[in-house]
Amino acid sequence: ARAEEIAEAISGEGNGFTAFSNEGERNAPNATYYYRQIIETAKGFGYFANLNVYQAWTALVIKTNRRAEILLSFHGAGTHSGGVYACSAMFFTKEVNDQGDTEVTGLIPLGDEPFEFTYTEQDAIVRKRFIDWIDEIVIAGLQEWQKVV
Repeated sequence: ARAEEIAEAISGEGNGFTAFSNEGERNAPNATYYYRQIIETAKGFGYFANLNVYQAWTALVIKTNRRAEILLSFHGAGTHSGGVYACSAMFFTKEVNDQGDTEVTGLIPLGDEPFEFTYTEQDAIVRKRFIDWIDEIVIAGLQEWQKVV
């Protein structure tokens, strides 16, 4: 829904300006997209992103004069499968270099810390905490996007 709102807002600003969402999970053909960004962001937050326990991601892609992405990665937290999960958020841009390859640039974590939850928590409580957290993350990501457009 947010991608559609952003797409509508920017579509008249330039030819091809749009926004859309993308997602992937373990065993999907695109499961390993963003691997480096996810690992680097977890390290920056000081924890191990355990993609063997759980792995899924969703991205908000904003295409204007350059491509910017707000990525959320859901994964296990820590080296053991102890039932702790995290969602880390990050912002970056993608640029085509002189050789025609796409490079990730400007990777920064979003928020003060990842969103953590356990399988024993009540769904309603986790949802409320996540909604509060994600609202701040999207605002922070859009502020970073405004700096690079």
